[in-house]
Amino acid sequence: MNSFVTEVSLPVLKKDSVLEYLPTQVITEYIRYNPDLNVDGMIYNSAKDSNAKNIVLFYDHEESIDNLDFSKSSIKTSLIRDL
Repeated sequence: MNSFVTEVSLPVLKKDSVLEYLPTQVITEYIRYNPDLNVDGMIYNSAKDSNAKNIVLFYDHEESIDNLDFSKSSIKTSLIRDL
């Protein structure tokens, strides 16, 4: 798992982006849909900023509404404005 976390944190060259993201996509989908793992998401280091983290949550729309608090989110504010 440590190797995977290191790999997904590496920058990807634009010309290689499709091929470079494929292995991480396959592993991420395996982790998400494997019922034996029971994982809600992942946190890994950002490739663009070594001091930042990326967070991936394995929620669909309804699960996001049920599990996350958007009351103070700028995303919620902009979505309401667009409606």
